[in-house]
Order: sequence, then structure tokens, then C-alpha cells
Amino acid sequence: MKKNYYDFDENNSDIRESLIVIDDLKGQIDIKKNLQKEHWSAIQEKLRIDWTYDSNAIEGSSLTRGETLFF
Repeated sequence: MKKNYYDFDENNSDIRESLIVIDDLKGQIDIKKNLQKEHWSAIQEKLRIDWTYDSNAIEGSSLTRGETLFF
């Protein structure tokens, strides 16, 4: 079952086409996520560390990625 997460003006075809592509890519991610759960958890962990590191760096932290991983 395909679920759309948006409501938009029917006259804006550029947005509609972009959202259709996004929905398709989201569906592909969901399929692969279910097939390779052990890989997905590693991806989520890497993203969590990278986002934390980048957020801290923006705020002026001098921690390295490795130090961020440790904490």
C-alpha cells in the first residue's frame, strides 16, 4: 500500500513529479531496510555519530569523530 505524506495544489506539476520520485525512493529504502536489517542498524549508527559530530562542530566543539564515537 502506497502512502503519500503530502497534500499539494494539483496545478503545480514540478512539485508533483518531485514528490512522486521521493515516494518511489522512500519505497525502495523501505524494501532494502527490511531485507538487510543488520546493515541498516550500522547505517543508522554511522549517521547518528556523524550528525552528532557535525552538530557539535557547528557549536564550536573540538572533539574528533573518534572522540564523539567514544562518548
